[in-house]
Amino acid sequence: MHRTVILSLLLLTTGPAWAQSKGSTIVLKTAWAQQFRNQLSIDATVTVLGLNKGQEADGDSHGGSRQNAVGLPMVAEILNGRGASQQAGRNELSPGSNPQKNVYGAWRLWFEHPPAGGGTQCQTFTGNVPPVCEHQALTGADSNPAHSFEIHPVFDVDGVSVARASMVLTADNGSVKDTDKAFGDYTGKNKVLVVGRSSTALTLTSITLQDNYVRMHVRVTHARVATTRQKDGKVDGGLLRADVLSSSDPGHVLRSDARVFYFRDSAPGDALDTAKPGDEFTLLGMPRIDLDTVLTNSEGKAAVQMPVPFEFVIVALLSPG
Repeated sequence: MHRTVILSLLLLTTGPAWAQSKGSTIVLKTAWAQQFRNQLSIDATVTVLGLNKGQEADGDSHGGSRQNAVGLPMVAEILNGRGASQQAGRNELSPGSNPQKNVYGAWRLWFEHPPAGGGTQCQTFTGNVPPVCEHQALTGADSNPAHSFEIHPVFDVDGVSVARASMVLTADNGSVKDTDKAFGDYTGKNKVLVVGRSSTALTLTSITLQDNYVRMHVRVTHARVATTRQKDGKVDGGLLRADVLSSSDPGHVLRSDARVFYFRDSAPGDALDTAKPGDEFTLLGMPRIDLDTVLTNSEGKAAVQMPVPFEFVIVALLSPG
């Protein structure tokens, strides 16, 4: 892995001048990105260091980890985790006397909580972390280490299912953004992703990204393609395409053919699993980096920059209006 990291970082230091981007950097294994580019979920053994007190504006519960099967500093986050209906899941995620947890949920790469002042975090599975990646071990609280990777939302912790009960919008979540406001943030001129690529490593650099939850009205353009669970290959949800409509002008399409993922065993899954082109839904979505676009646009190139590519994981079905 040390050679992988150095090769990938060299792409940034020897590439064009525009590759010297401000922000933080994450180095992924290209093979890992290829594996998950069109999948909703991930299974991972996670050593949880601590659980938050549930006082954040979104009401979620998250456990931080620096040692896990993903190979990155991360959090595992249960939607609406401080609610009474999530007590069993929250208890299971808490490290207690057995901090090693089997976590299943949506993978999420989003530069929301990177190391303060920038820094590089590298995907490692075995061996020592190279010195260039020391930021991933040195900063942040145990419940929320500096990170750009999450399993969020969590569907299951050690056999305790939390998905259907948690994937709703409750009054505890005070962080939901209006569609137009969120898309203005996602697509600002400074929202640029710088990509360095080798055969083994994918280096992504971005400034901090925000707006976890966005209310949006969508019109389906392409029916779903099934997604499968890493652990057993069984269908666990789907990927469909949809136009995202402006909240101030429903006749205006903010994003055409956006990639929209959903978990089958949930209220939004019930609705979206049989959706047909032309069907419309009001949804609560959560953005993540679109790895398929990253890989497609960087194919055959040592370095490239692009507007931050994003897709959505749907976490709640909402009433229109």
